[in-house]
Amino acid sequence: IIRSGENISSVQVENALFAHDAVREVAVVAVPCDVHGEQVAAVVVLHPPSHTSRRSAAAPPSEEVLREVARGLLPRHAVPALVVCLSDDEAASGDGLPKNATGKVVKAEVKLLALREWEKRGLGKKGPRGQMEAVRAKL
Repeated sequence: IIRSGENISSVQVENALFAHDAVREVAVVAVPCDVHGEQVAAVVVLHPPSHTSRRSAAAPPSEEVLREVARGLLPRHAVPALVVCLSDDEAASGDGLPKNATGKVVKAEVKLLALREWEKRGLGKKGPRGQMEAVRAKL
């Protein structure tokens, strides 16, 4: 992943997100961004609530909680701009992230999941930087 000229290791970001005990699986991919070229996106499969420790059993972690974990362990440019949390029921196969016949995560399919959410939220688009650009955009 190359964000504003900075190389970001997807493995490093994945390892940081694994620091939260509710995370069962994670895959990190690049999504296009008009401003930075690429942004970091993570698709996370959470353990069922019965599997996690008492401190996180009340509710599954939110995207912001997982980003906060990453903020504490990664440089600012490597913190995911998008975290998509899936339960086993929401995961493509019902058994976590999409995998090939040998059990390896298929990052191309993960990227499609991330892109769908990225576009749905309208992220990565370069908007007007000020009032003057906003007025020009309406013309």
